Amino acid sequence: VLIMATGYTFFEGLRYLPLVDCIAIAFAAPLFVTALSGPLNGEQVGPRRWAAVGIGFVGVVIALIAVPAGEGNFISHLNFGAILVLASALFYSLSLITLRRVSGKDSSHNILFHTSTATLVIVCPLAAMNWAWPTGAGWAILLLQGITSAMAQLCMIKAFRSGEASMLVPLEYTALIWATFFGWSIWAEIPTLQLLGGAAIIIAANIYIAQREVHHARKKDVIPENPVLPQ
Repeated sequence: VLIMATGYTFFEGLRYLPLVDCIAIAFAAPLFVTALSGPLNGEQVGPRRWAAVGIGFVGVVIALIAVPAGEGNFISHLNFGAILVLASALFYSLSLITLRRVSGKDSSHNILFHTSTATLVIVCPLAAMNWAWPTGAGWAILLLQGITSAMAQLCMIKAFRSGEASMLVPLEYTALIWATFFGWSIWAEIPTLQLLGGAAIIIAANIYIAQREVHHARKKDVIPENPVLPQ
């Protein structure tokens, strides 16, 4: 359910926002993970990481208000697409917290198979309510998207299971570079400096949180499977 909600809200957000805007706002997911891991998993989060979460959400606010919308107060200024992508980040963080509980109990292939199958069962009745057959080009794009999405999920599961967090986290944020490149080359989308500034704050906060988690993990001689999940 969480993975389906993550994909649905993110794809809907893409209707309203440029690709790079969606990616920048989606970087709020690790902040949500850190903030929710305490009440949901009973994990201890120190004051430094809480401070980093607060600073990171300042960056989220900056990125949100950088998205063109209405004028007036903060709420009226928000673009509906930005709210959808932020909701996607929240759903994704909840799915990561859930994955944390099962990643050590089953293989990566089984986790990917069961979550994909469950998602298919959930979305088929919903899709049938407003079904339209894709064209030939549409089928090719959907097939490409499905293959790359499955490969990406499998690679992420394996990477966070076997890689060191301090090395993986900076690599994950290169997604902003790719989003900027594809947005510019395909749709002529140019991110604003305010959006990039907010994204930089979010990324810096997330990297600091990951480094603190590695620091605490090494004290216990344990490297966390997922760098965004506090120890």
